[in-house]
Amino acid sequence: MERLTALPAAFDRYSAIGGVLDFAVFDDSDGSEAEVLEAIEQTLRPALPEDAPFDADALRQSGSRVIGGAEFLGEWFDPEAGQLLKRGTWTLAGGIELEDPLLIDLQGHSVENGSMGLPNVGEGGQFALAFTEPPYGLQAEPLEIQDLFDSIRSFILPGYAITEIRDWTSPALAEVSPYFEAGMEWWGVYLFSLYTPQSRRLTIIAGSTTD
Repeated sequence: MERLTALPAAFDRYSAIGGVLDFAVFDDSDGSEAEVLEAIEQTLRPALPEDAPFDADALRQSGSRVIGGAEFLGEWFDPEAGQLLKRGTWTLAGGIELEDPLLIDLQGHSVENGSMGLPNVGEGGQFALAFTEPPYGLQAEPLEIQDLFDSIRSFILPGYAITEIRDWTSPALAEVSPYFEAGMEWWGVYLFSLYTPQSRRLTIIAGSTTD
């Protein structure tokens, strides 16, 4: 198993505009639990002090579940339109009120106020939410955010091949690594592994942050 050192430019741009998810991609993987656990630890390490613990046994015991693409993408994605949603009620300049609009429908508009709900911490799924809604927002226009999401999604979930998606998310992740302690406060914790047997590619996605 070998970690890719260079990912498409969309990943760097996503981080530059305030994205908080961590991505790591590994080639020549057999997709075994041992390799997934090793890949998860490698993904978390750069965000932690060198001596920070990682309890692989705790992660193994909390387990994972195989989920489909719809659950992975979650409620902040419209599968029919193939677009990100801005869930909630939003009032634009001029008093126009929108309920759960497509994110791109906000392009060129000023949002005066709004509100949205968040799932319970550790509930699982909701990749689109974690991608688009860091605590301080993404510093880019909706069209660019949608383009970045499309580019990254097509890279980690290639349409030409079957990919097994495992959701390792749970409220117990703080026992696995201090990486997940910040997100337990309110924003959330996320941990996914995506394995494509055809290409022997393993992708890890992790997220945990606070304001």
